[in-house]
Amino acid sequence: MKNILIVINPKAGEGIEPEFESQVKAHCDAQDVEYKIYWTNGKDDSRQISALLDQSNFDAVFSAGGDGTFTQVAELLHGKDVKVGIIPMGTSNGLASDLGLDSKPFQAFKNLLESSHSLNLDQIVVNDQKSLYHIGDIGANASLIKRFESSGDSGYAAYAKHIIEEIKAEEAFNYEIETPTDAYTGSARMIAICNARRFGTKVALNHQSNPADGVFELIVFREIDLKTLVESGLSSIWQGFDELTSEKKVVIQTKKARVKISPGTLFQIDGELQGDVQELKFELHEGVIDLLCQGNCPYLSSSD
Repeated sequence: MKNILIVINPKAGEGIEPEFESQVKAHCDAQDVEYKIYWTNGKDDSRQISALLDQSNFDAVFSAGGDGTFTQVAELLHGKDVKVGIIPMGTSNGLASDLGLDSKPFQAFKNLLESSHSLNLDQIVVNDQKSLYHIGDIGANASLIKRFESSGDSGYAAYAKHIIEEIKAEEAFNYEIETPTDAYTGSARMIAICNARRFGTKVALNHQSNPADGVFELIVFREIDLKTLVESGLSSIWQGFDELTSEKKVVIQTKKARVKISPGTLFQIDGELQGDVQELKFELHEGVIDLLCQGNCPYLSSSD
């Protein structure tokens, strides 16, 4: 890659490290890579980024921020022969974490700039409007995000506390799910919409999802076992989800689905709260983004 655009969200996470820009400049100069940096400002960013894309034949665009910044950049690159890289800097770095990217922004940038690996990333379109590239959910986890954000707490210990509080507090909801081949009804504590496997907190929902396999998974959690989660410990809390028996968890693999919820229940997309929902439509679009990844990416074995 010899010509790149770096889109930086200065409000992402706890802010951009002062030395990041100088590190990028020094590395690009040493590697004879031309680069342009665009700092988002929340005012007409998409139009300005599009103008930059039209003015130059970039080999890659790097999204420096969280999942929201990546979504904004990715939306502008559908159908373009331009690779996309994620530099994790946000509060929510779910997709970057799931891909195994380095958590240190400059190291992630350096690794991806030198990488020869990429995935043809699928997109889940929600209600013909919103894009989901990683994981969304209805119910317990969306409510947990709201509880955690409202508390002002930080860190995994606080997150563990809110997990327990939310599981105790969250009420079940009724659902109807229709796919092109099947229909499902029942009650649940959470329904996850998975294009990948793990939340950014390392909580894994299943080992079937792959963001480049042309399908997505709806995972219905009829129950969330508090005892299992507490005993598994925070570092391996994902096992509590993954080891739930088939009586408590249903996995539906599909390209399209319509979901009805009663009563209205909180919904989130890639860490962004969307409010209460009663009906959602999901449709998968295959391989819309050429997404850079490192050699340790867990999805390369079946997609590289």
